[in-house]
Amino acid sequence: MKLLRSFLIVYLLILSPACALPYINLENPSTYLLKKDISIDEAINNPSFSKVNLQYSDMRNLDNRNFWIKIPMSNNNVQQLEKSIIFFWYNAKLDLYYVKHNQILKHSSLYDQDRTGFVFDNFIISPNETLTLYVKSNEKKGYDVFKSIKIVNQEKTFSVISTDKSYFDNGFFFGILISIFFFNLIVFFSIKEKSLGYYCLVLLPPTLYCSPDIVVLLEWLNFSNKNIIVLFNIFFPALHIITFLLFTKYFFETENNYLWVDKFINISLLFSLILNIYNFIFDHYSYIIAALILPFFFMVGIVNLKKDFTVSVLYIISSAFIYYPFIFYFSSFDIKFFDTYLNKGTYINNMQVTNTIAAILLCFSIYIRLSKLFYEKLSFQKELLAKSRLAAMGEMIASIAHQWRQPLNNVSTTLANIEMTSELQMLSHEKLKTKVHEANTQIKYMSNTINDFLNFFSTKKEERVFLLKSAVESAMVLLRTPFKQEQISLHVKSDESTIIGCKNELIQVLTILMSNAKDALKTKEDKQIWITIKNKEIFIEDNAEGIDLEIIEKIFDPYFSTKKEKNGTGLGLYMAKIIIEKNIGGSLHVKNSKKGAKFIIDLSHVN
Repeated sequence: MKLLRSFLIVYLLILSPACALPYINLENPSTYLLKKDISIDEAINNPSFSKVNLQYSDMRNLDNRNFWIKIPMSNNNVQQLEKSIIFFWYNAKLDLYYVKHNQILKHSSLYDQDRTGFVFDNFIISPNETLTLYVKSNEKKGYDVFKSIKIVNQEKTFSVISTDKSYFDNGFFFGILISIFFFNLIVFFSIKEKSLGYYCLVLLPPTLYCSPDIVVLLEWLNFSNKNIIVLFNIFFPALHIITFLLFTKYFFETENNYLWVDKFINISLLFSLILNIYNFIFDHYSYIIAALILPFFFMVGIVNLKKDFTVSVLYIISSAFIYYPFIFYFSSFDIKFFDTYLNKGTYINNMQVTNTIAAILLCFSIYIRLSKLFYEKLSFQKELLAKSRLAAMGEMIASIAHQWRQPLNNVSTTLANIEMTSELQMLSHEKLKTKVHEANTQIKYMSNTINDFLNFFSTKKEERVFLLKSAVESAMVLLRTPFKQEQISLHVKSDESTIIGCKNELIQVLTILMSNAKDALKTKEDKQIWITIKNKEIFIEDNAEGIDLEIIEKIFDPYFSTKKEKNGTGLGLYMAKIIIEKNIGGSLHVKNSKKGAKFIIDLSHVN
């Protein structure tokens, strides 16, 4: 019930104002439409004109461009009115007849031959005079786009034209949308986030709609009038709806978080696809799917409110802005909420404004969500790094124990020798001095071993210049015992390459890669590892016959391990890649050589 109440509140807040506000636009006259190709005399006496709120949606089905528009005009003032009628109508070819008492007072011909997107005509109405303007739309070459008709005072003609064209026809909103589109497209190719890719596709139809030269481009590409109509009225809206459904699916990860939402999206995608195939085959433009699924988008946002309030609110508002043109301009509803503020009265203009606002809001919501994902991923990587270091610590403690065993035996033997020699009264000063030196040598060795491991596990990230071969040597010291046990031959060839960075981090990566090679060589008799340092690149190669091509692309994934039966965590190579690429600034990749696997640490771009 709480969910239902929340949904109704949002529904009322967003849709109720749109339904309640009247259509307020004094500059747009009442219009009547007659879809017949007849003469002016027949038009004057024809009673079949039907009243329409003339807009893009009324014109979209008129494949035959020969039709009539009737506009009644009257002057109830005591002064004559000097007016201009402006047709924002791309590629318009019109005949205007000013009629009084069935008599033609004036005839004008208008043709947007230069494709400016508007034509206009001046006229005068005397005091207390009533005129009827009959506008004949004639067949012409190329595709025409109707936007609106305005009647204004003559002195305001060019002001109204320049205002309309400065924002809507000169690419103001197109510039905003195309900038957002390419910015997010670049980000998508950088991070490969699916929802971002679908967001770019969501932006594509309104961006093309807003292009001031889209029709010119399509005509230049030899698109027929029919194909342009199909593109604008079927393909673009279908792409808009389908891509927004897919964006919702991946943005909220419905498959994992909201299974019922995911099922509904899949059904809506199928229904939308079938409906648009029907529209294409039968040349019918129905956008009922947009009206049906808008409340669903609100519901998805509401369901996600507890999880992420800000992102959900931005998504809900964006949905309302995106689908406003579809519902209130491609449907039979005669509601003009935005006309109150925009005073434009056209689908294309409103789509530019609403979709630009929606694009900006969605961009913010995506940024917020990606920021959270980034910090979650960063936290996850730190947690994995800690686990990896703990796992390495366990191995190193075992190695310390092994490395100390022999020195401790030697110290014990030396002390026993001193005791026995003393009891036999054969302990001379020189002999005692020699034995003490031997014991101190063993103790120093043990102390150095401890220092090596303390340096390795140090949390201090001191960046300094160091030789790459010194990091390799430190890693070899840490792994000498297990390598000796496994009878692995290690071959090192190095130049004098240096970098500025945290040496311990590189040592950790080297120990991971060398340990990985050691594990791969367990079943081999001849065990060889080659380490080559050349021009700030470190090559670690073994002769274990390489990595299976089916899994070579996955070995850097977290928790992916080929040695689960040997308690492999699947974190080592993942952490090695994170450390090299995120912390040090290099790159780490692997390939198969003739001998086996070859890991390449590229530090050429590190100072």
